[in-house]
Amino acid sequence: MTQEHFEDTLGCGPAPQGPVPPRAEPASAPQASPPAPRQRVRRVGTFTMGVALIVAGLSICASLILPGFDITLVAKLAPLVLVALGFEVLFWSTHQGSMKIKYDFMSMFVCFVLLCASIGAAAVPTLWRYFGPDRQMTENRLANELVDAAYPALKSQNLRNMSVNVSLTGVEFDTDMALSQLTAQDYVGVTVTLRGSFDDTDGFAAACRGVLDVLRGLEVPIRYVDFFAGDEANHYALSVSSRYDWDASAAQLAEMASHEVYTENEGWMEEQDYQLQQAYEEGWYLAAESDPAEPVPEWSESAVLQRAFEMGWNAGCKAREGYELPTGGESGPGPEDAAGPEEAVVMPGDAAVEAVPEAES
Repeated sequence: MTQEHFEDTLGCGPAPQGPVPPRAEPASAPQASPPAPRQRVRRVGTFTMGVALIVAGLSICASLILPGFDITLVAKLAPLVLVALGFEVLFWSTHQGSMKIKYDFMSMFVCFVLLCASIGAAAVPTLWRYFGPDRQMTENRLANELVDAAYPALKSQNLRNMSVNVSLTGVEFDTDMALSQLTAQDYVGVTVTLRGSFDDTDGFAAACRGVLDVLRGLEVPIRYVDFFAGDEANHYALSVSSRYDWDASAAQLAEMASHEVYTENEGWMEEQDYQLQQAYEEGWYLAAESDPAEPVPEWSESAVLQRAFEMGWNAGCKAREGYELPTGGESGPGPEDAAGPEEAVVMPGDAAVEAVPEAES
């Protein structure tokens, strides 16, 4: 018999226990409120950037695959990107609802870069067309053709050289264009150097008139013709630019021509200045060799040269014999007023000569 059974039999079991207190339940944590729904954000500008990238990529691929595809047309339509961006901003501003609008400035910046790049791409063909080698080669070819066309008629005109400058205006031109296709808007200039020397401007102008007649027969819109001729002692120049100059006679061209004479003391001088200087010096020397009491002789039929001669005569009378002719600097005035107030010509050594003190004995 076990101990537990023995104790039950005797009626003496374990001492009765008191009531068991209820077990304390742990305090429950407060339940969290459900999270608020996240507000949707709409980035304005992303859609326009995506469309612009797709159109730009497809256009570039089409230009590489299709030779006839005009990508410049797409570049000219690039401002439509700004229109699409504006529509996107307006649409989502009016259909915002519960969404939060956020402007995608990065996308807008990319659209702006694409717009600038497209405008630049559209300008590149134009600039290449205007400044590229095709234009220069076409201009040089037309200039050479003009020289060749004029040579058979000008080879008897005693020319030393002839150069032509052709400048096409406008962006569009035909690389195979002929001389007859040149218009008045195009710039065509000719520079002619005549061979040999001439006695005066009349002979030079007559030679220029013959060259102009030949160039007019070419039926090319020549804008100007510059003529040059001369040797070590004389230089002649004439510029014909207006329509009226083309119709001028040889005598009229002679009045337009310029003639320079080379002098040892002064270098190159205009013919008028040279004649005044010569008249002044002639009057000086004649007065130094003549009696100062004699009246001034008539030296020239030209009033201008006569006045220069008289001024040289008076200066020579003051200087008297034995003094050298002043050659410039502070020597004194000469015939600067010989041609009157409107035709004054200033020359070296053309100031009034002061009286020279008599030499000491």
